[in-house]
Amino acid sequence: MEHYTKNLAARRDVALIQVSMDNDRKAAAGWAREAKFPWLSIMMTDRDGTRPPEHDFTQVFSPQGIPSYILISADGEKIAEGKHAVFAALDQEAP
Repeated sequence: MEHYTKNLAARRDVALIQVSMDNDRKAAAGWAREAKFPWLSIMMTDRDGTRPPEHDFTQVFSPQGIPSYILISADGEKIAEGKHAVFAALDQEAP
């Protein structure tokens, strides 16, 4: 959170999104609220608890654990993966 606040929060060319893999929407929302995430949090599942294939980013980006950090370009290409690699790439590309 410190790195985000110090280096990324003011950048308009970067958007952080937390994607919850949780099937329990209330639990996921509570966790994000408790963690005080300042970024968008979205669910992988629909309201009925199903995970439609077109919503399943794990099929496209294959996260390697929870949490996973994946830097994705505006056109959907994976740029970096892993916390250190993502933050290093963002620091390198800082305006």
